[in-house]
Amino acid sequence: MARITIIALSGFVALAGLCEAAAIPTVALTAHITVVSVRTESWVLATPTSTSTSTPATSTLPTIWCDVIIDSPPIVAITTGTAVEGLELSSAGGSAALAATGYHQGWGFSNGGVGVFDGCHYLWLNIGESTASYKPLSFALDDQLSTNWSGGSTSPLVAGATTEYQATSTFLACQSAVAGQWTLYLQTGSDVPSGLECVDTQLELGPSTAIPIV
Repeated sequence: MARITIIALSGFVALAGLCEAAAIPTVALTAHITVVSVRTESWVLATPTSTSTSTPATSTLPTIWCDVIIDSPPIVAITTGTAVEGLELSSAGGSAALAATGYHQGWGFSNGGVGVFDGCHYLWLNIGESTASYKPLSFALDDQLSTNWSGGSTSPLVAGATTEYQATSTFLACQSAVAGQWTLYLQTGSDVPSGLECVDTQLELGPSTAIPIV
């Protein structure tokens, strides 16, 4: 649940609608916004007067608090017959991972990025550097470093070509020390970490009946 704070300078107007409008991020979402509660408070704005000895005039402005839930299907591993089929994209200590339950808070695809809504902020999926063909993936708060993503919402997620590798929709998932959790990499070749159980897979946003917000 995310709390959206709105300073309404012109009074109380269509509170629920105002909350919904304010909660829509600036990126395109496949999600549905639900306003679960609305409450109001007041704060006092002091207006300076012409003399330093005078008492400042005050006016009260409403502050509107909106608790909202942005629902979205998860991004899932879709490669049939693999150990990770149906597992969802999540984070483990900041690194991308596949697990039984992943992020559902509203995936956004904007400016070549992949991000998940998290408390009025975005966690962006970024591709790291490595001399191996499998590149580490991590989430960064409000820090969109990778802008070569495409697909994801209606087709497999693709990392576009760079000077280091060709475009690829293949990910490498390697079993971690945590049962049921797989560390996720972008696979740009055929290297595999030694001593680990790993499988190739593709990722795609799961089916949804939610309302697209653009």
